[in-house]
Amino acid sequence: MKIIEHLKQNWNGIFYLIGILVLILLFSQVRFSDNKKLEKTQEEPIAGIPVPTDTTIPPSHELHEKMITSEVWSKLANLSYRKEIIDNEQWTIPVFPTEIKALEGETITLKGYLIPLEKGLQHQLFMLSVLPIDQCYFCGKTKGVPEMVEVNMNKPIDYTKQPISVKGILQLNERDEEHFAFMLMGAELVRP
Repeated sequence: MKIIEHLKQNWNGIFYLIGILVLILLFSQVRFSDNKKLEKTQEEPIAGIPVPTDTTIPPSHELHEKMITSEVWSKLANLSYRKEIIDNEQWTIPVFPTEIKALEGETITLKGYLIPLEKGLQHQLFMLSVLPIDQCYFCGKTKGVPEMVEVNMNKPIDYTKQPISVKGILQLNERDEEHFAFMLMGAELVRP
C-alpha cells in the first residue's frame, strides 16, 4: 500500500515503471514471438528496427588488409629467439641470422603501418608493422609475420592508418629489453 500511495504522489515513478514494462514487453516480443527463427532481412524488421541480413562478425585475426611484403621484410621474418639464463633470470634473446646481420648499420627503406606507442596525433617513436593495428599478430597463425620494427624519426610525423614508407639506419638490439630487436634510427618519411 505504501508503494501505491508513493506512486500517486510521484508521477515520475509511474512513468519510470511504465517505461520498464514497455521495454520488457518489447524485448519479450522480439525474443519469443511465434517462435520464429531470427533470420530476418531488411524487409522484415525486428520490433520495427531494420536488421542487416549478414550480422556475422569476422574473427579478429582474419586478414582484412594484405600483408605488406618486401625483400627486407622477408629477411627480417627470419628472426628467431633463444632462452638464456642471465643472473638467475630467464631472458629471451633474439638470434639474428647472417642475412639480418648483413643489414645492420645499413640505410634501409621499409613500407608498413604506423603502430603508435603513445596517444597523440603526431609520433616520433613508433612501431612499423606489415599489418595494420586492428589486425592482431597474436591471434591465429603468426608464422611468416616479421617482428615489428621500432622507428625513431628525426622529426614527428602525423598518424595515419594508411601504409607509410620510412628510411633510416637499421640497428639490431640483442640485450636492451626496453627496445625491440629491430630499430630504425634517424628515420625520415619517404614521400611517394
